[in-house]
Amino acid sequence: MKPINFSKSFQLFWGSIPLIWLATLLLPAEVIDIQFHDTYWVIAYYHLAIPITILLAGIGLLYWLFRKKELIQWMTIFHTLITILPILVLFIKCGFPKEDGVGDYIEGDAISRSIPYLILLLLFIFGQILFVLNLLIALFKKRD
Repeated sequence: MKPINFSKSFQLFWGSIPLIWLATLLLPAEVIDIQFHDTYWVIAYYHLAIPITILLAGIGLLYWLFRKKELIQWMTIFHTLITILPILVLFIKCGFPKEDGVGDYIEGDAISRSIPYLILLLLFIFGQILFVLNLLIALFKKRD
């Protein structure tokens, strides 16, 4: 098996878009229920998939535009992994119904159930900060 070439990260981002749409169409649960204090959100997977795929397409486009620049490899690898994997984990984990037959129910007040989602969110945000830093470094770095 051929190792993943992270110099073409845009292919990984663009390739993950069909996986998200496939998970959206095939997984049995259709909504994510989020309760935070007195607010209750019900988000359909289809509506969640739209901004996520737009984000992944945009990140892939930026990697494609910077393909001739010299990006820092460890930042690219780390950013790619902690951007794509949490999204796929969220879609797959939340997509399967629980014992009562409904999708994932996230309570903002129940800290023990919210910690995995908070960790995924913090990793995702940290990855985006690394991505911006990597692009800025590549943009202002002088070629030898």
